Amino acid sequence: MDFSVGAVKVKRIVVCGHTKCGGANASLSDDDLGENLNAWLAPLRELRRKHAAELDILDSVDAKATRLAELNVLQSIEAVKQNPTVAKALKERGLTVHGVIYDISTAQLRLVEG
Repeated sequence: MDFSVGAVKVKRIVVCGHTKCGGANASLSDDDLGENLNAWLAPLRELRRKHAAELDILDSVDAKATRLAELNVLQSIEAVKQNPTVAKALKERGLTVHGVIYDISTAQLRLVEG
């Protein structure tokens, strides 16, 4: 990111998640999936807990996993913006950061907005 933003001077960063995400599905529960997967899923599981009220009202596991993937994209955008090189480019030259979800069933990208 530092190279592409700082040296190459890209104008846009795109954070992309996707539907039918196995990680999002697995993060809907706290099942023990082994040390490595538990560690990998920990941030997404924490995001699920943070947004439990919103996710609980959705009517299907697929809808919950898709929304969790969207929330992960939004959280990732905020993390990207915290990078010092990105923060400088946002302020000084109008770099933009966008979030999208790739819908596997329709092969379309959809903007994710907070």
